[in-house]
Amino acid sequence: MDLNQLVLDSFPKRNFLNLKFLDLSLNPLPGDTLKYLQSLLVSPNLETLKVKRCDLRRKEIKILARLFPGMNNLKILDISENAYIQDAMQLQYLTGVFYNSTERKKIMAKTILNLFYYVIPSNIYQRVLEVYPPDWDEVVLDELLKSLPRSLETLNLNWSSLHSKHVDIILSYLLQSENLKNISLKRNYLENEGVLTVLKNLKGLPKIQYLNLKHNYLRPDGRTEIEKKYKFEKVAKVEY
Repeated sequence: MDLNQLVLDSFPKRNFLNLKFLDLSLNPLPGDTLKYLQSLLVSPNLETLKVKRCDLRRKEIKILARLFPGMNNLKILDISENAYIQDAMQLQYLTGVFYNSTERKKIMAKTILNLFYYVIPSNIYQRVLEVYPPDWDEVVLDELLKSLPRSLETLNLNWSSLHSKHVDIILSYLLQSENLKNISLKRNYLENEGVLTVLKNLKGLPKIQYLNLKHNYLRPDGRTEIEKKYKFEKVAKVEY
């Protein structure tokens, strides 16, 4: 019997029904493991799910997207720090930090960094991500956001390699969400235009109480520009 299944079978099934908080953060969750965890994830009383830095790739995101609609009581979701290791996009164009920019060396650098993900000094790893930020797959992001349960109140997408081009997808979700109150987009790659677009649309999102946009890619004069254009439209607590 598979070890994952053996562990799950050791828990009384009735305990899953009362599960309200589940934190799987910092654990690699390949697709097969997520399937074994399905009975936990679709617990009818689950209110908080944290899957921060779980190496979620395209396959795993799609599995979660199929499960989210069944999480009718989910209120808090932390899915941060996963975007930069997806199949098609994972750790692209890292080579310039260490080597010359040739395709062969790019692939080599990507492979090395994937293999030593947990042992590379964090300051070097974060520098790599800052210089060569990979992108979310826009189709996967759209599918993920559309699958989120209506009960959701707090969404954490920190450090998810989101760019200004993703703003329309995010706004589309926010406009359709019924109960979302708090959203964090901290440490992404939203530039002035993207940040301003989000802020301008807050008027149409009266339920949003808190929005975190700190540590995005604002120009040196970006804060002043945003404060001038946004100061008369403040409808929520915003950090940037």
